[in-house]
Amino acid sequence: MNSVRVYIATTEGPAEIQRITEEDPGIKSVVCLDSKAMALPISAGYDAFVREPTGVIEKCFGHSAFRMDVSRHISEGMSWQLGVFAAHALFLAGRLAGKREAAAQAIWLTGEVNRDLEVGAVDHVAEKLRRSGRLFSKLETDGIPVMVFLPREDFTELDESWLREHGIGTQSRRIVPVDGAGDLFCALGLDEPTPPRESKIRPEETETTLPLRLPAARTALVMGGLAVLAVLLGVTAWRSGVADWLALAEGGDFGKLDAAFSKVENDACSPCKLILRGYQAFLASAAPYDDDLALVAVETRAPEGKSCAAVHFGTAEPEVVEVARSAAGQFKAISARGLCALEYRLTNRDGPAYVWAVVSEGEGYSTFVRTKPSLQGYLMSEGSADSLRVDLRRRIKEPLTYRILVIASARPFADVLDWLAREVTALGPRLDAVTWAGLQARLENGGVTVLSPAHEITP
Repeated sequence: MNSVRVYIATTEGPAEIQRITEEDPGIKSVVCLDSKAMALPISAGYDAFVREPTGVIEKCFGHSAFRMDVSRHISEGMSWQLGVFAAHALFLAGRLAGKREAAAQAIWLTGEVNRDLEVGAVDHVAEKLRRSGRLFSKLETDGIPVMVFLPREDFTELDESWLREHGIGTQSRRIVPVDGAGDLFCALGLDEPTPPRESKIRPEETETTLPLRLPAARTALVMGGLAVLAVLLGVTAWRSGVADWLALAEGGDFGKLDAAFSKVENDACSPCKLILRGYQAFLASAAPYDDDLALVAVETRAPEGKSCAAVHFGTAEPEVVEVARSAAGQFKAISARGLCALEYRLTNRDGPAYVWAVVSEGEGYSTFVRTKPSLQGYLMSEGSADSLRVDLRRRIKEPLTYRILVIASARPFADVLDWLAREVTALGPRLDAVTWAGLQARLENGGVTVLSPAHEITP
């Protein structure tokens, strides 16, 4: 089979696409450096380029989440899109050459791809070509022909004598101006994509309630709660609102469910409260364990004697360290010296769960209210992971703290963050560790697991 190695043109030099792997549709697509546990800043743009309705990869090739490994950093922008699109087309055809795999051909690309698969002009094309001279020479020495794909608009602006001087446009370095994806498919001998035969189920299109998870360790608790319900279930039970609780939980309306629970708590009906305890134990039995939600800090640091700039531009190999939480559930303070990037990786080690997550700056429990969630109620499958990225300050002169909030449930409580924000706002200056524990208990009574560790960064 005619395997093809793909290079994305950058102003720092060509970046080889080493591997593409399909991931669970419930997680975001990510770009990693050379098979390392290091997500590049371009990952958010890559996810948007992949996933419907913004992206084109899912639209053309029928899958919504991938991991892509590249040989060097790729700066954010749009010029990488044509190379990524070509790599996905070759991957689907089984022709993408992986890292250290033999290749019969190489392609070098730069260009922006829009929703209609038209290829738009980009900047610095001549500089990118100059930076790739060594690669072109090596490929020629190895007997591997290369095709250079450029937006037609950029091709017309290049000086022909300059191209000839650099050997571009010869048999071994063929240049291909393109207007759209059709030109790419034709040059590579690929069939144009057709809509996928099978519809892909998105997280928001799944059933509103997951199958209940009843680990063996909680069986006694569940059975105790259900026994209480079995003995007392009757007119009194229905008056206490069991039917309403069931409907609210299944409908994913946490605010109303909490209000219904509070009404029983303030009632004088003792059997009703007993039934409530049993039902809350039943909900808690289906919630993820704290330990099932593995949350680690991932530090990317410059090696001794090197700077973060050297790491960013690919001239120094970063040191990547994973730090787990302590037995008390907190993160140990770390130094900002040599810290180039920081993220928090969440891994779901048990059955599927709906997850919300926020990373905010500030030690207090209210900081997340002003911060947009990184994960917003999407479905994490068993074994999947996602990263919560931190917009790290360039210079840290005084200690600062990040607060990480993770909420997980077997049910898609769409309003859970809004509910929490309202409660936090209502508490105002009275919000402290004690009142926060009360809010956390109310969430757990509704079948919601909460993690809220703090992480201090020192100068």
